[in-house]
Amino acid sequence: MEDAVIIANCIYELGSSTSKADVEAALADYREQRFEHAKQQVENSNMAGKLFYGQTWVEKLIRRAVLNWMPKSFEKATLTKAVAYRPQATYLPLAPTRGTFPILPQKMSKRYEEEQKKKALDV
Repeated sequence: MEDAVIIANCIYELGSSTSKADVEAALADYREQRFEHAKQQVENSNMAGKLFYGQTWVEKLIRRAVLNWMPKSFEKATLTKAVAYRPQATYLPLAPTRGTFPILPQKMSKRYEEEQKKKALDV
């Protein structure tokens, strides 16, 4: 879903342009915005798989230690980092911030901001 939101934002920024250079620039922007987050998610998934389903004695020992002795503060810090990345469609009004976890800032749509300014002037 995060990939879909970011690629939709990048396509929206294209506007009516379909030139090869503009499409390549949009895809490069998509990669720049998503790569590090996606890489981190894959690493987290691999670690969780080993932690919850690992069959070696070392993985079982780590599972027991982590699940029984991990401080709640570490668990909360890990969760906070995991949920901080919540991209939104930048061509729509942003959803209000709710909850207790901070949200990472995201790249705003220049096209949307220009359209809103134009709309305000027309009124």
